[in-house]
Parts: sequence; structure tokens; C-alpha cells
Amino acid sequence: MEDGKTFSKGIAGAEVNVGTGLARLGFEVDFLTKLGKDPFGQYIYKYLQNERIGTEHITFDEELNTGIMLKNKTKEGDPITAYYRKGSAFTNFLH
Repeated sequence: MEDGKTFSKGIAGAEVNVGTGLARLGFEVDFLTKLGKDPFGQYIYKYLQNERIGTEHITFDEELNTGIMLKNKTKEGDPITAYYRKGSAFTNFLH
């Protein structure tokens, strides 16, 4: 991962995957989370809106960033991942 020069971004996670599938099938879906007021948070927010997933229960943290996970591509075996969630906006969700 340290030698990588490019990356692509996407949305993942069981909750978003299931919510997206249900919304595409015509079910009403709302998402509840806390995002950072940063480019990744805005990207997630816009993605959810584009998928017709309700965003009225999403709050934004002015100080903490959105958690992210980086994962390298591999043709075989498990990918290397770097998960940056500790100290993110979501970890401050209940405060």
C-alpha cells in the first residue's frame, strides 16, 4: 500500500450495501450516522441522496473527520487494509 500512487473511492459496509439494495427495490430507507464535515463525509452524503436513501438523521461533526478504510487490490489472498475509524466523527456519535 505504501507504494501506491493512485486510488479509487467507493462506499461500502453492510449497512450501506443492504440499504442501497432495499432502496433500489423501492423500499423506503433512512440512514442514521455521524459524518465529518470533510470531503469524504460529503461524498457519502451525496451518494446516499443519489441512491434515494433518507439523510435527515445524518449529523455532521465540525471537528472530527469521517472514518475511512484503505484496501489494496490483490489477485489472490487477503488484501492489506488500513482502517482509520478511531477518533472519527462516528466514534463521537453518542456524545
